[in-house]
This record gives sequence, C-alpha cells and structure tokens, in this order.
Amino acid sequence: MKETLALPFRLLRREPGHVVRFAITSIGRAALTSFTILLIYRFLAGVLAQREGQSLWLVVGLLLLAQLGAAALAYDSRLTEQRLVTAIELGTMDRLIRHILSLSARFFDGHSHGDLVHSVRQDVGNLRLVTIATTQLLLEGAQAVALIGVAVRLSPSLAVWAFLLIPVAAVPITADRNQELVGR
Repeated sequence: MKETLALPFRLLRREPGHVVRFAITSIGRAALTSFTILLIYRFLAGVLAQREGQSLWLVVGLLLLAQLGAAALAYDSRLTEQRLVTAIELGTMDRLIRHILSLSARFFDGHSHGDLVHSVRQDVGNLRLVTIATTQLLLEGAQAVALIGVAVRLSPSLAVWAFLLIPVAAVPITADRNQELVGR
C-alpha cells in the first residue's frame, strides 16, 4: 500500500514546474476570490452610505479585474491539473507495461490478454480519479482557508459564532442522511 501511494509522488517529482505552477495558481485564485469579497463589501458600504463618485467606480473596476484574474487563474490551474494527471497516468502506464513485459510466458498462458489490458486500464483510470480528487481537495482547501480569513477579517465575532453554529446545524443533516443510508 505504501508503495502504491508513493508512486504518484515520485512521478510528480519529475514535474516540479507544473507542481509549483498549480500551487501558485490555486493560491492566487483563492486570494483573488477573497479580494473580490472584500471589494463587494467596500462597494456595498459605499452604496449604503450613499457615496458617489470615482471611488465607487474604482471599486467596480477592481472588482471586474479581480474576477477576470480569478477566472484566468482557475482556467490555468485546471489546465495544469490535467497536465499533472496526464504525467501520472503515463508514468504509471509505463511502469505497468514494463512490469508486464518482464513476466514469463507461462504467466501469459494462464491469463487472458484482454483481462490484462482491462486491469491496466482500470487501474490507471482509478489512479486518475484519485489524482483529480486530490487536486480538487487542494484547490477547495486553499479557497476555504482564504474565505475563512475574509470572514474573520470582516467580522471576527460573527465568524466565531458561525464556526460554532455550523457543526450544530450539520448534526440534523448528517443524522437524516445516515437514516437514509440505513433505510436502504
């Protein structure tokens, strides 16, 4: 099991540029999303105070630029994610094929060629799904940390209450979900 989990990390060491690029675009996207929320807060504060003038237009312009930047970084992080997934897939496929080629002819007499090909494709497909899920977890984790930071920045006391009440509110939801699973 330990060897299986180590393989993707060894394959990622061959792609340091893409790993760094993925990290930078993920963090940048999270930062721009947080900045967008702060700009919306500033815009609404200006509108509610009935201020007019260039400062509101500046906020609107910055908001537009932040959204465009976040969209560009989201696109780039998805593109880089796919490059990383492809690198892991190809490296795993190469390793599996080398292993299959090292097996004896006796092994191939006892196993169907179609079964071998199916197993390799299924294993690589499963690794692809795990890799994509991991990168999504990292992307959304960066986003969550940034949004928590914004929540604390805007209203620390309200953020504390939210962090205390969200788990309490989740109890009935998870209990209902567990009942559905047991009822099946």
